[in-house]
Amino acid sequence: MSLGNWARPRDLAHFEQFKHYHETFYAHVEALSVTPYSPTSLERGIDGLLVSAARVLQASVTDGLSPEREAWRIRDERTAVEAIAEKLKKRIAAAALDEAATKRANDLLVNRLDRWAERAKRAADMHKTLVYERTGEGGKYLPLIISPENAKASVGGSMEAPFVIANSMREVQPEINLLVSPVPDRLFARAPDGVAEWTLPVGGED
Repeated sequence: MSLGNWARPRDLAHFEQFKHYHETFYAHVEALSVTPYSPTSLERGIDGLLVSAARVLQASVTDGLSPEREAWRIRDERTAVEAIAEKLKKRIAAAALDEAATKRANDLLVNRLDRWAERAKRAADMHKTLVYERTGEGGKYLPLIISPENAKASVGGSMEAPFVIANSMREVQPEINLLVSPVPDRLFARAPDGVAEWTLPVGGED
């Protein structure tokens, strides 16, 4: 089933050209250049992987971890989440090309389980309910996860959520600001050692 927003021209175009759109559906999927199991990939992806796997696999469990406000149930469901982590470890070990990557993933998964349990205990000590993300309601809830942009704003805070999960796969690098000026005297550059000095081309030169 496909759902579209009638107020969006792009969505309308998909339905107006339904047959062609669905015949070429995968042409709209942008390839991602990611090195699997690299330190950076693991750091940025393992939080979301563990939480999503736990919530999906516990969706049919009464009083399980799936609902938004039930993250605190890690205290009761830790054994089940540890079993999920073990399956993830085996999958990574089968796919990773070196033992260092496998060990790194194992250590991260163990760490994330501990951090999740610690966060639940902290919430209980503060007489709050550990939820996944949504808080509100006068501070009744303590979040487990946070987006990268919000994490930047709360770095070093004692209440900072331990799991940083991106909203999309595009959110992988911090932003940088570039100042560009057409006035050569206002440009600043530091040439790397051992390379020829670069000069600003002046009109007409290639």
